[in-house]
This record gives sequence, C-alpha cells and structure tokens, in this order.
Amino acid sequence: MQYFTIKELTRSQTATVRGIDNSPSLYAVMNLTALVVNVLDPARAALGRPIYVGSGFRCPELNRLVVCGGGGGELFHLAYDSVDTACHLYSQRIRQYYRV
Repeated sequence: MQYFTIKELTRSQTATVRGIDNSPSLYAVMNLTALVVNVLDPARAALGRPIYVGSGFRCPELNRLVVCGGGGGELFHLAYDSVDTACHLYSQRIRQYYRV
C-alpha cells in the first residue's frame, strides 16, 4: 500500500461525533487492502495527483445511520470494496487507465 492507509479508509467524522466504533474486522482489512493495492494505488499513480477518500468502510451501525440520513452505497460499503473519492484535478489519464 503506497498512497493509502487503513486508518484513512475507516476514518469517519460521523462515527467520532456519535461515539461509534468503526473498527474494521480482519476480513474487512483484507478486502480494503486488496482495494488499495488493485484499484486505489494504481489510480493514484496514473492520475499523478492526490485522491481524497471521503468514505471507505462503515460498520453496520454507522452504515445504517448514514444510509437513513441519505447516504448511499450501503451494500458496497458493507462489503468493504467501495470508496467515495474526490480528486481536485481530474485527469483524462485516469479515464484511459480504467477505460471509463
């Protein structure tokens, strides 16, 4: 893992404010690691710019709260194979890399 950390993918302001333990299981850590190695790190390298991770993991309690509050992707975040990201400078290179 070159550009991202598990801590970054599990950080949640909502969990902190609400006192929710958003710690991932070993299974979640394994899936998040695979996501970083196979998708996020290559995307970051191809883009050549930092990628901000807004959400990468939600425990069931946090996910229910976020989804009921209008959040989406409830199944993907629980499967630990999805992230919400943003990059300040979008590049055509990333679209070419993933053929989007």
